[in-house]
Amino acid sequence: MDVGCAMGFFSLPMAKMVGPGGKVFCIDLQEKMIHKLYKRAKKKNLQKQIEARVCRKDSLNVRDINNSVDFILASAVVHEVPDSVSFFTELYRITAEDGRLLVIEPGNRVSLQDFRTTVETAVKSGFYLLDKSGTRNKHTALFGKTPH
Repeated sequence: MDVGCAMGFFSLPMAKMVGPGGKVFCIDLQEKMIHKLYKRAKKKNLQKQIEARVCRKDSLNVRDINNSVDFILASAVVHEVPDSVSFFTELYRITAEDGRLLVIEPGNRVSLQDFRTTVETAVKSGFYLLDKSGTRNKHTALFGKTPH
């Protein structure tokens, strides 16, 4: 899953990686971006691997998905979310038991302290931290799902 996919900078390589038997859920707030993503996917013959959805500010529009997403990328999106607790709770619900969540935030928009808060929020939502790194330009954290 690519949350905040825009036109598919990461979605299309992910679709190529999963191959014809896989699926990449692409989530974005802007319907216009979803249309551009589908056009780009069709040009690369990856449209069958892409399932794009327009979300809302308060929901990712994934109520029909439960415990089945193997990998979620949230790149430069958490700082835009109005309620990060709900955001991570929703991601936790859809992540497969052995799934992973990669959060990347831009260093020029998100302070180190704010990123620490993001990590804490993800952990409070059930994820456990596998790895965290950062530079002046970006902060990254990789999480696993804690089985309940």
